[in-house]
Amino acid sequence: MLHLTKIFHFELAHALHNYEGVCKNIHGHSYELHVTVCINEPASGDYLPAPGFIIDFKDLKKIVSSAVIEKFDHKLLLSQAYLFNNPGLYAHQNLVCWTAEPTAENLLIYISNELKKELPPTIMLDSLKLYETKDSYAEWTESSRNQIPSSKNQIPNSRNQIPSSKNQIPNSKNEIPNSKNQIPNSKIQPHLHKGF
Repeated sequence: MLHLTKIFHFELAHALHNYEGVCKNIHGHSYELHVTVCINEPASGDYLPAPGFIIDFKDLKKIVSSAVIEKFDHKLLLSQAYLFNNPGLYAHQNLVCWTAEPTAENLLIYISNELKKELPPTIMLDSLKLYETKDSYAEWTESSRNQIPSSKNQIPNSRNQIPSSKNQIPNSKNEIPNSKNQIPNSKIQPHLHKGF
């Protein structure tokens, strides 16, 4: 099977709710995303027919840029729970609100769902690797997707658009904002590799 990989970069700030380390504070990363695709069915013959590639790198760049990079680059990504405890952050113009925590793992689940919707039917998304730092990354692979037990945690799903920054501020201590644009849950877990 032939694979093709393109690497993308974006800047994203986030913070983690209910976490005791320094990542509970808003901070940013220079993310590096590796997107690997392959031919859904092996090509016949020894070589690929003209034009001779799985997908044009320019076309893959357009798909990933539109479906992922433009939605996250220079944004502040926070969970509903984090915003509930910090309602003053709703004023940020570049805010994106999720039902799940904005970890590298959850980002990969969202990205995989989005890209699978946008890729041509003859091209299969094989794997994603997302570096938060030079030596720490999470990885999603299509082949391991069904081998990991499901989690009851809320994971973003790509069926709706990323929420806008105009979410309502909660009006009671027990209420988490419920915007019609929020990303619903998914039970898919990524295959993980964290570098140390």
